[in-house]
Amino acid sequence: MAEAIAKQNETSAATLYRWMKDYKRGGLSALVDKTRADICQARVLVSAEFERIMTGLGVKRDQLIELSEWLLQLVRGLWGSSRWHIAHAIWNQASAQLGLKLIEAGFDEISARAVCHISKPRRFVEAEKKFKIIATAKRDGKQIYDEHLPEVARTREGMRPGDLAFGDISPLDIPTIRPDGTIAYARMIVWMDAATNWLHITLYLCPAGTGVRQEHVAQSFTHLCESSPFGMPSRLYLDNGSEYQWEEMLKAWSELAYLTGNQTHVELASALPPAGKIIRSIPFRPRAKLIEGTFGNLRHLFGWHPAFQGGNRMAKRCANLGEAIKPTPYDELQSFIASAMADYHSTPQSGQLNGKSPQQALEDALGNGWQPIRVDREVLLLAFAEQETRAVKAGVIQYAGQEWYADFLVGLHQKVDVRYPKHDPQCLFVFDQGRFLGGIAAT
Repeated sequence: MAEAIAKQNETSAATLYRWMKDYKRGGLSALVDKTRADICQARVLVSAEFERIMTGLGVKRDQLIELSEWLLQLVRGLWGSSRWHIAHAIWNQASAQLGLKLIEAGFDEISARAVCHISKPRRFVEAEKKFKIIATAKRDGKQIYDEHLPEVARTREGMRPGDLAFGDISPLDIPTIRPDGTIAYARMIVWMDAATNWLHITLYLCPAGTGVRQEHVAQSFTHLCESSPFGMPSRLYLDNGSEYQWEEMLKAWSELAYLTGNQTHVELASALPPAGKIIRSIPFRPRAKLIEGTFGNLRHLFGWHPAFQGGNRMAKRCANLGEAIKPTPYDELQSFIASAMADYHSTPQSGQLNGKSPQQALEDALGNGWQPIRVDREVLLLAFAEQETRAVKAGVIQYAGQEWYADFLVGLHQKVDVRYPKHDPQCLFVFDQGRFLGGIAAT
């Protein structure tokens, strides 16, 4: 009977009797195969030659395991560095480090030299070659993004104008003239509507040795909300540039959400209230922001200007061969940009717009009942204002290097909260424990 049962289960009668014995001794748990005690442990540490030499030097087994683990981490680190790319060179460096470690542990120099002559354990070294990707990430983050990270499919279907706006800053490769007569290249603060590809550009001519600052971005955004056809965007998608990493911008979005009845959304952190969020792109993610591709279209439009440098400012265009650069007056440059943007907004585009121009896309949205979000200028000034505490003396507040006087301050002898829009210093807002007292116009 035992042989018949064993045959049905494709085993032997002896195995069947052994199972019965184990079951009588320990129940069902005794029939489970035991886990190997040496699972995930290499039978040979580094190499047979390595074990033989280290054992001959008097290294105990537990010390040998720790030493091989240290050597493994060292090899991985060498693959991950940007200096070593060949397995033979990596092992030479690792064995040299091992010799120094033995000398520090008290071994003589002759023994350390013997360790340095151990043949390269090919399997041990080349098995960690995958850590070479660390060096690639340090040297070329874009290559990691292009070749090693999966793409995420995104769509703008169903978006309406103003639902999402991209923001970025880019140099304008057309030389112009500063007021002091020096040659400069203006900066473009660009906002792009995701639904219609409409662009809003603010030019800023930086003084020598300076760049775009935070208040310039705030001023450009205020102008966007006031004059763009899609009004104030509900969400912003910004990169990690220093111009956007400022506390005032976050406070401004939180204030706008409060002042406008949560019409804006700030996708930034869970610490902020559900007013929304500012979306920030991750470094080395050029496909994360559609505005990056739009800059290529702008270079094509601006390339019609005779002084356009095309990013390579050392190259001479045909019109300037043998001559110095001929900068464009700043007023003429602004007129050229305005004309180029008018052409851009009236030109049909493929892809998302499916043959429509940004202007046509806006008109279609208006025809379907969409209306832009508009906010008062005072709301924008208040939202982007910095807040401090100042004392009132005889109806006067000292702030920003000047005196601010108002009748409603007369009779107050206390400290009040003031908000000052440094990007557009036209007025000073005064509050008393959250209660709005009034605004003081600049004189």
